[in-house]
Amino acid sequence: MNVTVRYLGPLAAEAGSSSEVFAFSSGVTLKDVLRAVAASRGPGFRRLILDGSGEVEPFVLVTLNGKMVPGDQDPMIDDKAEITLAVAVSGG
Repeated sequence: MNVTVRYLGPLAAEAGSSSEVFAFSSGVTLKDVLRAVAASRGPGFRRLILDGSGEVEPFVLVTLNGKMVPGDQDPMIDDKAEITLAVAVSGG
């Protein structure tokens, strides 16, 4: 199955692309996909989206098919799913 991952802001710059398609077997979860993406992009990208234990950093915003996914959820991924990753920005 194919999953499109879109990167916004600094994640796009670190990935060197605004989106890419990954192929997975069926039965994967959102966190499985994010860990695979992090592994494929290298340690710099991994540090931006995952903490030391492999969990999604709390400041990373994740949408699945246009809907926000809270960090404590790990839904199953369907074929042709679209995941968007962005880093929350704050300041004044």
